[in-house]
Amino acid sequence: MPIKAIILDMDGTFVNSERIHTRAEHLVCKKYGIPLLPGEPSYWRGMRSKDIFRMLIKRYYKTGLTEERLQREKENYFMAFGKGHIKVYPGFWRFLRQFRPMYKLAVATSSTERLQRFIFKDLKIGKVFDAVITGDHVRNGKPHPEEYTAAIHALGLKPKECVVIEDADNGLIAAKRAGARTIGVAQTLPRKRLFMADLVVDKLADITPSTLKRLERRI
Repeated sequence: MPIKAIILDMDGTFVNSERIHTRAEHLVCKKYGIPLLPGEPSYWRGMRSKDIFRMLIKRYYKTGLTEERLQREKENYFMAFGKGHIKVYPGFWRFLRQFRPMYKLAVATSSTERLQRFIFKDLKIGKVFDAVITGDHVRNGKPHPEEYTAAIHALGLKPKECVVIEDADNGLIAAKRAGARTIGVAQTLPRKRLFMADLVVDKLADITPSTLKRLERRI
């Protein structure tokens, strides 16, 4: 079945923003006395902030807090730190020039619409995507497949007609559960964490039209 659409995760895939997310999460947790285990944030990669904070509130019995409150504070930190400092990964604009004429393009991100709009505005990303699904558009975040299922539905295609590009293992699990083909980009996690992808590349700039043709032949 030919590939007709590309669905991209945002943070860590085409937007180099993960260290800003991590810094903001650490500050929120420090403010409210929530301890973090060494290396733990790495295993949240791809998940919604709301789901992460819900887990931490439950774990440490922070009954006076809500995940919505902590998420909002984290977003405020992110926007304060990120304004004017967020960058796309090398090759992103070339990626758009290469693929936009041939494929439908969508975004499925665990960030909220508020953050997605902030990032797109800061980077001057116009209306190049046929669909954008954010973490607050769905009931269940990654690794649940709902974000990718919603993006596939918005594009009006079958799952196997779509390829998902992801930097996070939780996102790849979500995409596989949604039935899409997958490419992992080892920009924020080691390649071994992306083993479930149909194909793994080192960076977004490595993905070319021939990469997708190779994927079609393999699956």
